[in-house]
This record gives sequence, structure tokens and C-alpha cells, in this order.
Amino acid sequence: MNGLRAYQAAAIARIRLRPREEVFAQLKWIAEAHGFKRGWVAYKFREVWTSWPNRMDHIAAELPSVELQEWVYRDRELRAAELSREKARLKRLTPTESLNGPPNESEPS
Repeated sequence: MNGLRAYQAAAIARIRLRPREEVFAQLKWIAEAHGFKRGWVAYKFREVWTSWPNRMDHIAAELPSVELQEWVYRDRELRAAELSREKARLKRLTPTESLNGPPNESEPS
């Protein structure tokens, strides 16, 4: 486990000390502030507790704690870095020509 992933695991452990409803409300605030879809809150909630947030839609959004904000934004950075590395790896493995196949010389230009 690299340093950032270890940090994320520790952050989740600290977030779990808060009531589930409070974290749901704070995630809801982040989603509304950034225009994320409704499902984003459920998936983030599930990352923390490994269960879906059942019957919590009535809970009003509330300003998130600094700790929760840091976890969310570092998680986004981690995912973006992983995606970037994967794109670079695929670019090295797949030349542009092989995406469309070899040029067909019988076709007119």
C-alpha cells in the first residue's frame, strides 16, 4: 500500500467515528456544491461503511468537516493519477495505427 492509499485508509477510519447521518449530510453538501449526480453520495458513503445509505434522502445537506473534504479531494486526486497512468500505459502499448488497423491501400483517398 503506497503512502496516499494508507492516508486514505486512515482517513476513512477517522470518518467512521462520526455518525452515519452526519457524514451522509456532508457528502450531500459536497455533491450539491460540485454538481455531482445523486449516486455519487451513495457510492462515497459505501466506500466508508461498505453499505448503502438506506432511507437517508430526507437528511438535509450540511457543511462538511475539513477531514471529510480532504478525504474526498485526495481520493479524486488518486483516481485522476491512476487514470493518467493507465492512459499513458495504453498509449505506449497501442500505436495510433493499430487503433484503426493498417491503412487500406485499395481504398481511394
